[in-house]
Amino acid sequence: MNKFGIISRTVACGLALAAVALASSAQADSGRAQVVGVKGAASYSDGTGGWNTLTLGKSVMAGSKIRTDAASEADLTLDQGGYGSTLSAKENTTVGLTKLDFNKVGNDNVTETSLDLSAGRITGFVKKLSTGSKYEITTPNGIFGVVGKSDTRFDISASGTVRIIEGDGVFVYTAPGAAAVTLQIPTGSQFVPGPTPGVTVIPATEIGTIVGQTPGGVTPPSSPNPPITGPPVPPPTLTQLPPPQTTSGQ
Repeated sequence: MNKFGIISRTVACGLALAAVALASSAQADSGRAQVVGVKGAASYSDGTGGWNTLTLGKSVMAGSKIRTDAASEADLTLDQGGYGSTLSAKENTTVGLTKLDFNKVGNDNVTETSLDLSAGRITGFVKKLSTGSKYEITTPNGIFGVVGKSDTRFDISASGTVRIIEGDGVFVYTAPGAAAVTLQIPTGSQFVPGPTPGVTVIPATEIGTIVGQTPGGVTPPSSPNPPITGPPVPPPTLTQLPPPQTTSGQ
């Protein structure tokens, strides 16, 4: 038997086993959300039963849902290996913490965040993402993704309105009966669904209000919003939406 063939097969087998071991060690851990503020009435569901009262200091695991009543809101810190982005669910909101994964890769903390905003409105602050990280929010009519090259501050409604106060984002929007369109939304810009949807500048008078409603808020900019110019921002890889369902016989 060719001894070189035996060596080659032995080396290949060793490399395969090493790859399996490396993949096992690289499995992501699941994070949690820490409640840092509650106003009015808010609740959570962890999938094991009904809804439970959401209280200050409560840790909510990935896979849970947060719900707020009228004139209520809940502020959360996302704990993904110490990552610490923030999220605020405004009144009459239901948002799912679908995925809060994190994985230590060398000196980096690679995170994968997936939220499901089925009703209401959320604001949030996302720290600059490390290479390979992802932050997505699914709404009934699209998917928003944080570009992540800098800190990002957003304001998103389940209706499809997206506002970016800081940083950059991409929104894949699907209007009823229409094909999906990809919208790049830079700092100080917004997308509001309507007969002629498009990206426009957020009125300067509204910036301070939005920032004040976001946990970890910063001082509002004193200068007017910059115009939407310059080269397009490279979009993140977004999860593909399924094609819209049609109802027969109507």
